[in-house]
Amino acid sequence: MQAALILAGAFATGAVSLALGQLLFAGLRLRLLGIERAALAFLAGSGLLSLTVFLLAAAGWARPPVYIAIGLAAMAAVRRRLFSFGRAGAPALERGWRIVAAALFGVFSWIYLLRAMAPEHSPDGSSYHLGLVSLYNEAGRLVKVTDNMYAAFPQAVEMLFLHAFWIGKHSSAALVEFQFLIALAALVYCFGRRFGHPRGGLLASFAVYASPIAGWTGTCAYIDIAVTAAIFGMFYLLCLWEEGRPDRVLIPAGLLAGFAFGSKYTAALAIPFGLAFIALVLWRRRRVSAVAPAAFLLAAVPMFSGWLIKNWLWIGNPVAPFLNRWFPNPYFFPSFEREYTEVMRWIGGLGGWSAVPLEVTVRGGAVQGIVGPLFLLAPLALLSLRSAVGRRLCAAALVFAATYPLNKGARFLLPALPFVALAMAAALAKYRRLTGALILGHAVASYPAVVALYTNQYAMRLGPTPSLAEAFRLMPEDRFLRGKRFGYGAARMVEDLVPPDKQVYSFVTFQEAYSRRKVIMYYASARANLVSETLFTALDAAPLFGGRPMASGVSPDLLPVVEMEYRFPPVKARAVRLTQPKAAGRLWVLTDARVFSRGDEIRLPPSARFTASHSRWYAGRAFDANPVTLWCSRENVRAGMYVEAQFGEELEVDRLTIRAPRDQGGLAPVLEVMAEGARWVETGRDPAVSVVPPPADLRALASGQLLRDGIDYLLVYESNIVADDFRERAAEWRVEKIGSSEDFSLYRILWPAGS
Repeated sequence: MQAALILAGAFATGAVSLALGQLLFAGLRLRLLGIERAALAFLAGSGLLSLTVFLLAAAGWARPPVYIAIGLAAMAAVRRRLFSFGRAGAPALERGWRIVAAALFGVFSWIYLLRAMAPEHSPDGSSYHLGLVSLYNEAGRLVKVTDNMYAAFPQAVEMLFLHAFWIGKHSSAALVEFQFLIALAALVYCFGRRFGHPRGGLLASFAVYASPIAGWTGTCAYIDIAVTAAIFGMFYLLCLWEEGRPDRVLIPAGLLAGFAFGSKYTAALAIPFGLAFIALVLWRRRRVSAVAPAAFLLAAVPMFSGWLIKNWLWIGNPVAPFLNRWFPNPYFFPSFEREYTEVMRWIGGLGGWSAVPLEVTVRGGAVQGIVGPLFLLAPLALLSLRSAVGRRLCAAALVFAATYPLNKGARFLLPALPFVALAMAAALAKYRRLTGALILGHAVASYPAVVALYTNQYAMRLGPTPSLAEAFRLMPEDRFLRGKRFGYGAARMVEDLVPPDKQVYSFVTFQEAYSRRKVIMYYASARANLVSETLFTALDAAPLFGGRPMASGVSPDLLPVVEMEYRFPPVKARAVRLTQPKAAGRLWVLTDARVFSRGDEIRLPPSARFTASHSRWYAGRAFDANPVTLWCSRENVRAGMYVEAQFGEELEVDRLTIRAPRDQGGLAPVLEVMAEGARWVETGRDPAVSVVPPPADLRALASGQLLRDGIDYLLVYESNIVADDFRERAAEWRVEKIGSSEDFSLYRILWPAGS
């Protein structure tokens, strides 16, 4: 029964997408035939269905009855034309080639089907992709999430997952992605055939389809293959328009460009690429027209603008979690963004650009997968520059590979892969025997059991093919997932032991798709960064991300051991301000700022207000008399940067002290006091600097602060640098271990006695 629901969920999403695409093409009177029409209709319809689900979720109507009504309406409108595509008249493959193609595609398709049907256990799929989908499905709407950076990413493909999820859950989403892989391969073949190279189309199609990273990504709940298919579909339609098709064909082209952007930020290049393509063709035709670019752009904008508007309304940054210096907000720090993007540029210890070719084609450990040894021949694509279509393909490959330096994972090359494959094939297709040898060689080199022989053990690749019992749920799903030891057991432990109204802080990535509890991952938001800083102040260490220290951009040494003291004649003040007099190449961190009068510390009144030139939302953490909280500028020091406390009433003060981490000793701010007449008066420029011992009870203070911040539980991975400390000093932390699963331990933070 479960297997039937999984297939039904994927089929429903694919069929409704196809119906919407057929209706669009019929309405635009676009004469496309055969596989070409089927693939393009599916892609365009997927974009329309994604937009429909987004609007429903935004309105709070993302419910099964609404999905059913829309699906039935689309089916009724298309009637018998749903699977009616006609026959294409382009050159076809000879019979022998068709037999070979059917056999090879059949073998890989069976492997892919079993993998996609098997319980979902991919890293990102089982964490944020389907974690968010599960959340939306349960709520029946989009849910405002500001403490998870992934919720701010555009989620057009996830809307398709959401449409399938209510029927077949996690594996239905993976099968939706698999449908995009099939459509992509079909369209690549059609492109080669349309331009007179059916054998070249077959070579390119199979090169993409059997590529190990495409097979891995296209059979789990990732989005990269869907994005790649949308980009290539856009390119295909642009080429049809250049051939002489009416401007109407630019409407689905723009739709697919917008769908790609609405799925992934890096795919935003599809919009300027499409406009540049159109402008170049118009220039060559000596034609001045606003209709063509307008048709493309007006179709694209609705597909991605909703996600930018959502971020603007909920976060204050339309492209969150990036560009936070341009759009300051309390949810994501510029310092974290800088370190996150730097880690992504050189993931896995990649040794530099010279290591990239072999890593992405053969090794795969440092780049999380391989495209396959066949693509060592990629330089041969340059031979296709002799033809107009080859030049277009190479230009597209160059454009869509341009974002690869931002993240050197192999799957980030996927948008460029179809163009490279077709350009290679255009140069080699005339050599009949060589083409056949390359196809067979690629099949052998990409077979999962063979890939395991030569790639790095940490490369993302298909493992042993799931059995029929595993894929079709004759074996219990729970047993399969626990056997993978990827965090599923920890997710179920959290689900079982944590009450629904409590929150968990996790030191590792959490498999949100298998738990309904609120889990804060250590790096994924400003809130998580602040909790990390509280914990690691007590530990005198920093969490590891990508093999290097990273919490929120703050120095790993967070202990408040440097004290700066300002003394001045007594003055009646309504506010104090600390200002940096000059720029510095590091962040400014204040752990604790206290004001005194006649030797006694002044507890600031409830009416006090705090602000700062940077990260103003958290300025109060510098004045809360708590050594495990801090305020940080989150950007390198600039002249005039300040943090300020407004008392709300007049207080007599004559001394101020600040404590900060060790690396702040050279960043002595200027102290200003707001005296009578609301004037700022400088009272101290050269504070007395000394080194003081940190408080002895930092661990208990940190646990107490976490409770105040709404964190009641801690999920610790046993190989994490904090695991020994929690295990051996649980009493100092005021925590108790309440469960363990796989290599994870769950701790509950204890409230102080009598509280």
